[in-house]
Amino acid sequence: MSNTANTLSNHVSELLARRISDGNWPVGQQIPPEVELSLIYKCSRTTIRRALNKLEKAGMISRRPKIGTVVISKGPGVSFSYSLSNFDDINQLGQSHRRQILEVAPFVADRLFASTFSVSEGSEFLRFSDVRLGMGKNDPPIVFTYVYVPSIYHGVVEKAKREPTRLMVLLLEELTGKVLQEVEQHIYAAPMPEEIAKHLNTPAGVPALRIIRHYREKEGIRLMLSESWHPGNRYGFHITISRQEAI
Repeated sequence: MSNTANTLSNHVSELLARRISDGNWPVGQQIPPEVELSLIYKCSRTTIRRALNKLEKAGMISRRPKIGTVVISKGPGVSFSYSLSNFDDINQLGQSHRRQILEVAPFVADRLFASTFSVSEGSEFLRFSDVRLGMGKNDPPIVFTYVYVPSIYHGVVEKAKREPTRLMVLLLEELTGKVLQEVEQHIYAAPMPEEIAKHLNTPAGVPALRIIRHYREKEGIRLMLSESWHPGNRYGFHITISRQEAI
């Protein structure tokens, strides 16, 4: 499935899930057929089918031949789920969820940070604290992120404020002329820290995903770092592993 198709089906599934959770389609009610939904949401039946599959996996609807699609639960709702097999997949998050910058401040790597992120102690960064907002007006944020940009690239601050849907690393590419070659990801299960929970409207200590990313240009030179915290019930990811043919 293409990046665009996956983004659209995620968006439609969120809209459908919201209608269920808001009570517009109560439990026991049959929802409109695929043809009608495709007209309402101005997309293909294939996109509607993918969106409904997501709701079915979440336990919100039941789909049976000759009976139709019936609401069976109002929740817990649908979290965002993306592939993480290439950079375009990571870029989905930026395209679908607007960035809100909470703070930009100088940051100097101490011993713990240097050990965690494999940088030299005393390295100087600009640290962005931001959240990515939900699709709907009243939806809670889906992620809090610290973005660490080398302090020499201070020009990226204004670009980030002007273009809230674009990833920081893409703005850095434009600013510096450097080209991203790889993103190394480290994914951990961890309790949500109290200082971050308040920005995500979630209790401290709930299950969370912590994702540390190293963005590198050619020869492994680091462009930037990030540390993201997702409430466990608002975000998921999938990775496809393929067997390589023996030579």
